[in-house]
Amino acid sequence: MKLSMTVVLFLAVTVTPSNQENMPGAPLLQDPDGESATAKACLATRKLNSDHSDDNFHALAKVKNFTTQVVNGVYYNLDFYVVETSCIAGEVAGKLVGEEKCATKTPIVMKLCSASIFSKPWDNINNQVQEVKCRKIHQRQHPENWSRVTCKAK
Repeated sequence: MKLSMTVVLFLAVTVTPSNQENMPGAPLLQDPDGESATAKACLATRKLNSDHSDDNFHALAKVKNFTTQVVNGVYYNLDFYVVETSCIAGEVAGKLVGEEKCATKTPIVMKLCSASIFSKPWDNINNQVQEVKCRKIHQRQHPENWSRVTCKAK
């Protein structure tokens, strides 16, 4: 009896997946440099600018992490960098100034942001940005090889 319990316990420990990514419903890492990651980061950056229309316009700089998770719909979670520009967000949103006219502020003010986006197409919920949170980061924390990303108009 003791031997069979030991075997069962051994099998339970060795057969159970240790990597949660392989579990159904677990977040799956996606390519942060892919088109989907950039498109979702652009949506989140638009939300950031619309929520803070009196502040400087933020431009997308780089996607750091991007995951998808299927849970009664699809959750997209991402971390991304934005830079402040010389324009006011409300002026760009109101088409008073084109985004291409907004120079990156000098010295560079960069923020690391995180966002959650939810889609459930069968219920007509598409790319609903749940929240965007950002914090300023020091220059030594800036990513290497970044450049401003031009987001396509929605």
